[in-house]
Amino acid sequence: MVMDGIKSKKLDLKGIFSGKILSYIYCSLFVLCLLMLTVYEARQYTGRLKEGDIALRSLYAPYDFSYPFGVNEKETEEKKNNVKLQVPAIFRIDQSIEDGSINKLNTVFNVLSQNKNITDQVLLNEISQKITNDTELTLSLDAVSFLLAREDLDSIRVGIVDIFVHVFSMGVMSESEKVNILNEYRSIQIDNGQKKLLGTVNAKDILTDKTAYEVCKKYSLTVFSDNSQTRKIAMDIVKQMIKPNLVFNEADTEKAKNLAIKNAPVIYNMVSVKKNELILERGKRITAAVVAQLVQLGVTGGKMQKITYLFGMLFSILILLGLAIAYFFISDKKTISKPKYVAILLINSFFIIIAAQVIINSPQSSYLIPLAGFSMLIALLINANAAIFTTFFLSIYIGLLAGGKVEVTLVLIVGSLISVYMVMGARRRSKIIIAGLAGGIGSAVAIVAIGLLNNLESRIFLYDCSWGMISGIVSIFLVMGALPIVEYLFKCTTNITLLELSDLNHPLLKELTLKAPGTYQHSIMVGNLAEAACDAIGANSLLSRVGAYYHDIGKIEKAEYFSENEMGVKSKHEKLTASMSALIISNHVKDGVELATKYKFNPKIINFIKEHHGTSLIYFFYRKALEKAHDQAALNEQDFRYDGPKPQTKESAIVLLADSVEASSRALSDPTPARIKGLVQKIINNKFIDHQLDECELTLKDLDKIASSFVRVLTAVFHTRLEYPQATKNTSKEDDKDKCSKS
Repeated sequence: MVMDGIKSKKLDLKGIFSGKILSYIYCSLFVLCLLMLTVYEARQYTGRLKEGDIALRSLYAPYDFSYPFGVNEKETEEKKNNVKLQVPAIFRIDQSIEDGSINKLNTVFNVLSQNKNITDQVLLNEISQKITNDTELTLSLDAVSFLLAREDLDSIRVGIVDIFVHVFSMGVMSESEKVNILNEYRSIQIDNGQKKLLGTVNAKDILTDKTAYEVCKKYSLTVFSDNSQTRKIAMDIVKQMIKPNLVFNEADTEKAKNLAIKNAPVIYNMVSVKKNELILERGKRITAAVVAQLVQLGVTGGKMQKITYLFGMLFSILILLGLAIAYFFISDKKTISKPKYVAILLINSFFIIIAAQVIINSPQSSYLIPLAGFSMLIALLINANAAIFTTFFLSIYIGLLAGGKVEVTLVLIVGSLISVYMVMGARRRSKIIIAGLAGGIGSAVAIVAIGLLNNLESRIFLYDCSWGMISGIVSIFLVMGALPIVEYLFKCTTNITLLELSDLNHPLLKELTLKAPGTYQHSIMVGNLAEAACDAIGANSLLSRVGAYYHDIGKIEKAEYFSENEMGVKSKHEKLTASMSALIISNHVKDGVELATKYKFNPKIINFIKEHHGTSLIYFFYRKALEKAHDQAALNEQDFRYDGPKPQTKESAIVLLADSVEASSRALSDPTPARIKGLVQKIINNKFIDHQLDECELTLKDLDKIASSFVRVLTAVFHTRLEYPQATKNTSKEDDKDKCSKS
């Protein structure tokens, strides 16, 4: 039970990916492919445009815009000068200056430490002189005496070092050098000598040996806040030891300056373009100004992948495709519900768009695009309505590809619609030729009309007329070549193919004539009945006639078991049980399908063989079985029914009715119109009651028309002749001739 539950929940992928859902998947793939193709094609064309090329299409400004063209030398030079001033002068801190000052300070305090508490004036002079000799620093006797008397000499030394480090870390420059720097630079970049940036300062704020003393003096208030005498002596020492420690790095500064000038933006002159102004003219040489305009519009120079462009193209495609899907949902549900038809539409649309893009990008006129050929293919393979709407869809889209040219759209619509109208219901290939030529002439007339409206010279639009005519001729070859391929790939049938199958010299029909002549005559008669009925309700009469010709080919193998082929010979069913006879009779459907498959018949024709009995009851043998059965309740009626399926189309259902009517009409002893009508009504009613017509689209009104057409054809077949009295001996030869002529 658990396993059964699991199996019941298994997804039916075949069911999901079929019908309308599969059609939606095809449409989604089509949109994706079309978007990729359009973007790729646009990049292929506009992305490779360069000065000196010849334009293959015209382009107008879609909106007002300005674009840079031509260097503004004056503003560019000013910009470079401004950029040059922004580059800081690079200075390196010479650490040796700070280290030397600290070493001298340490020497001073070492001497003082070695002579603590000395007060003798002679010795004080000697100590002062020694400090001067060792460090080139001058300390007064009062300063030496004060320091020797202090117990915190080391802390005083540390405080003075702190002042040194503070000022030297900020950087000190000579007064003269600062004046020179201010003439060329606005800022200064300082590093510590190991390429490590310490900061960038305004050139005006950099310290000189004079201003550095004021900084030290102010900072000393923090370091020696408790003793003014100590602070005064410390500042005397600092003042003697402050020196410029900034070294100008001219090489790095020049390098940075040159790089900044190199990267400085070029200032261009701005040129304005108005909406609808001609930018690119077909056949004209592309100038540098045109290339600049295209770059600004984003159609060349690598900007084609902008997200706005991609979304714009996507929305355009979705709008057109959405209108197409809405049309098919409202007016042609049969097409959208069949993935095969949707695939034919989309694949052919994709190829015609590729062809259109190739022609648009070529030196030839856009009027060469063979859209009429595509339209004729759709009309032949699907229906005229689908062909007409997709013609409008593709004409608009191709017009957009051609640069928004309304005239291209108009010419394509006119030529294609004329071709569709001319090829409707075509049963011979010659009609395709006529339709293609008519479409070409229609395109030429439309081109003339456009030329006159635009007041063009006659030589110009007459030249384009020739391309319109050539388009019609190309469409002929396109249809002739593609039609059999598409028919084979998608298992479709056209009237042309059906007409070829209706040839009575077909090998299968010849074999049917030889092995089952009665069945052959029956099939021909069923074909006539079905054709008349289809004409009455507007169905495909040619399809139903061809389907009727082949619906009973399964009887070839066991022709003698069917009553129409007995030819007065004793029936072979007399020696068989009713169930065996029913099995032989029903097997002619399976045998027919196998035979049709062997001959590679189109599925539409094979469906006639499968469906021409539906699930009808083989009544004669069922009744015979009932008569001989001991327990009638135990007899399974299903064993005496055909396997089906029931007819799925109007044409198949009509063949089912025609088959039954024709077979039963042969048993009429006195086939008067009234009796024929009664028989036809009875058979149609029985099939209706037996639910054999439930899965096709026939209405009660259709059934009434079908019955009337059957009665009309059968009455003509079984019409009675006048009976003439036999000639007497006295009757003259002239009288005999007269009677014969009247008969």
